Amino acid sequence: MVTRRLLDFASELVEEILFHVDLHVDLINFACTCKLAASFVIPRHSEYRVLVFGDLRLALWAHLASRPDFTRNLRKISFTPLQERSKCRLPRDFRSSCTSADEDATPEQLTRYARDMQKAFSYMQDLEELLIAAGNGVMIAGVYSPALLGAIVARKPRLRMLAIRHGSSFDKLCESGDIRGDANYLTGLSHLHLSLGQGPKEPIPVGLWAQNARRLVYLSMPSDCFHSPLSIQMPCLQTLRIYRASVQDSSSTFPDFLKQHPTIEDLSWFPTNEVVLRPGTLPRLKVLLGTMSTLRALESSYSQLAEDATTPPEKYRIECLSILHGTIETISSFKCFDWTSLRTFDFHNNLESPESLSLLARMCPQIHTLCFPMSWGNGSWTQQTLLIALSQFAQLVYLPTRAIWSFIDCRQQQEVTDLVVKLGLFCPELKWLPWWNNSYADEDPKDVLIVRKRTNSGINVSYSLEPAEPRHEFDPLHMFFHDSQR
Repeated sequence: MVTRRLLDFASELVEEILFHVDLHVDLINFACTCKLAASFVIPRHSEYRVLVFGDLRLALWAHLASRPDFTRNLRKISFTPLQERSKCRLPRDFRSSCTSADEDATPEQLTRYARDMQKAFSYMQDLEELLIAAGNGVMIAGVYSPALLGAIVARKPRLRMLAIRHGSSFDKLCESGDIRGDANYLTGLSHLHLSLGQGPKEPIPVGLWAQNARRLVYLSMPSDCFHSPLSIQMPCLQTLRIYRASVQDSSSTFPDFLKQHPTIEDLSWFPTNEVVLRPGTLPRLKVLLGTMSTLRALESSYSQLAEDATTPPEKYRIECLSILHGTIETISSFKCFDWTSLRTFDFHNNLESPESLSLLARMCPQIHTLCFPMSWGNGSWTQQTLLIALSQFAQLVYLPTRAIWSFIDCRQQQEVTDLVVKLGLFCPELKWLPWWNNSYADEDPKDVLIVRKRTNSGINVSYSLEPAEPRHEFDPLHMFFHDSQR
């Protein structure tokens, strides 16, 4: 039997095989084997899998429109205003191009730009992640046509993550007949974020966006979407983010939507008034970000269920809770939660005294991540009282609060060391906390990693500064997908 090497095949077959290799590291390893292998990978795969930029880039889009053999390889595009140009990822030939001329582009150039963009997107049938935000030139110029928007999202069965942050574009997209009748429109979508800025004149027709997206597990959109009935079923939906709270929350169809989607485990919702939920709503809820009104809405659902039950109904087993207002004392009064299941607590209101923190420790003994601000007005907080209060959290692993650094001068190495040693001794399970120092505000974020070594004389506590690990795979509010090695 004759064994043939990959590079013995015709170049068209080799290219097609490499096109289906997703992992960036595998492509680079293959390119390093010999010059011939490198010629297949560089630059068409090494530089044309991920694009991240925030400018018009007229020349780049003209290039993409003219080179379908390169453009077809793109898997991820982040086309957003960037605060840091160092995070741009562009082909080598376009990394040093000046953008001042692009900012002064004529209407004719912008028309050609939109045409190049439409043509380039039509080649990206294997695109998997796409982020587009207002603030870049093409949005300001208003050149988004239904045809362009249709080309951006249509005929892309592998598109999994889509985030668009611009209001006026939605009306044009909804006018596009091309995507209404396209059976492949968003069929593989798992993450969808729609942001409207100041909001359109009419609510978003969510049905158009979600009619084929039955695989959605993440949905983020404004509360306006629920002011008219929604018949869309998303059987896989796990994460729901609702922003821009409306005074019409109580009369919206949102309670019905929540009742129809019992698969939701992660909810962000900020009602501005009291909302009564249906009995038995959100039985799988594990992560909650909201206000006291959100907690009262869940309490109403539990209370109605308890009235009709012969035995006490199962309580909400929240594992991660982030609350914007209220007090620990008020939160502890809710009967619908099993607080022993809480692992992460993020409190955005000032803690008045160490007693509030002690109450939280007794109520939620399994907390391993704790974040909170403190009120300094009454003088009850000192470094010692804070350490004593924290020591009551026996399972505390991560402490992402700046308040801990307020007691020392972070420019003094000895003070930093003394504080970290005390934390390591008072909180025996604490492993890391964010490093906070105004002198390093422009640097990449770092974590303080606490290291303990047992010696004959006791436990020796030391620490090191390590690059902070990303903790959010999908952060559309900041227009960022987790930057993998793809």
